[in-house]
Amino acid sequence: MVTDNAPEQGFPIWSAGAMPVVAAATEVDIGNAAGLRGAIASASADHPVSVVDMSRTQSCDSSGLGVLVMAASRAREAGGELRVVQGGPAVRRIFRVTGVDRMFRLFDSLSEALAAGIADPPPAASMTVQPGPVALELPLVPFLAAGQALPRASRSSLDRGAFPRRAGIAGSG
Repeated sequence: MVTDNAPEQGFPIWSAGAMPVVAAATEVDIGNAAGLRGAIASASADHPVSVVDMSRTQSCDSSGLGVLVMAASRAREAGGELRVVQGGPAVRRIFRVTGVDRMFRLFDSLSEALAAGIADPPPAASMTVQPGPVALELPLVPFLAAGQALPRASRSSLDRGAFPRRAGIAGSG
């Protein structure tokens, strides 16, 4: 049963039993991330647990990741959970590479997400980026929440001192 539909943003909201489900667009990016944020907020307003179904989503940029991270954080603060049904291979890869896959539970199908029980909250949102022989500790949430791209580390930016070096790591001189 459809409870709300926002076709101009590509994020219909419907209910599976008592659980709200937001159907994400094929592409989630800076152009429609605000629509996803609004749809998730609307779906989770009266429900501690909600699902974002990204099963048909083929791409998701940092704006979309930021929306998901912040929505998961708000759900945890309210004693609930945001569940995400994984999209295509590119979306799965970006979740894994950015560490977002550790910030909320990912499911392979909508039926799995709907049937799952409440989980313990994931660990704090930080990750280690390893662009080569140098590891950098980066807080993930501030970048994603602001809709900014994650910083990239290249050998030249490290040589110029753009990123702090960590003692004891190979190649950090």
